[in-house]
Amino acid sequence: IKFQDITTLLLDPQAFKDTIDLFVERYKNQNISVVA
Repeated sequence: IKFQDITTLLLDPQAFKDTIDLFVERYKNQNISVVA
């Protein structure tokens, strides 16, 4: 497990949204039910 400091990302609403959109696009067909 690798942890990263995402404070800068959280402080930029557009960057955060763009990042989430990228994750959604990448994993939307992977049948993921839980993220911890």
